Amino acid sequence: MSPVIRIPDSTYERLKRFAEPFVDSPADIIDKALDSLEQQKEVHRHVQYTGIDSRMRFDPDDPPDLTHTRVLEVRIDGDTKKPKWNHLVRHIHGTALKTVSSFSELEQASLANLQKGVVDERGFHYAPELGFSIQSVSANQAWGITYHLAKQLGIQVEVRFEWMKKEKAAHPGAQAILTVPHT
Repeated sequence: MSPVIRIPDSTYERLKRFAEPFVDSPADIIDKALDSLEQQKEVHRHVQYTGIDSRMRFDPDDPPDLTHTRVLEVRIDGDTKKPKWNHLVRHIHGTALKTVSSFSELEQASLANLQKGVVDERGFHYAPELGFSIQSVSANQAWGITYHLAKQLGIQVEVRFEWMKKEKAAHPGAQAILTVPHT
């Protein structure tokens, strides 16, 4: 038998504000509240606040959900680059191309879908400065590709970004930084 928990009337009234009538029991609402608390605890486990800087820094190996984010600034090996997630993928490949000996070596090192020459279908976009085409990806995939290639080849990367003010964003309106230190 489950334990009986007594709560004040004021707490019960607060619970009712979050209940869907004829669907949620008090236990359902308590479960939802606990889920929310656990999720916040999980997010804060990955967050490292940087002193007086209000931006958050995340573990680059275990980033938050980057859906509904926009890049504010990208630095790759000290050079500031055009700020978009797919441009980040393009730039990291350009930097990586300087450290590998061939396209096939880059293709093996990368998690991105690359095609020699001009390919403008199935989400591929030609990068004339690189001489090959790269398939567009989501923000989460862009960071994964960038992080993998930068870590593997010892390329320093810093991405400053913000979440859009959308309900489904992980941290609506917040700014954060992901970095891959030089190895």
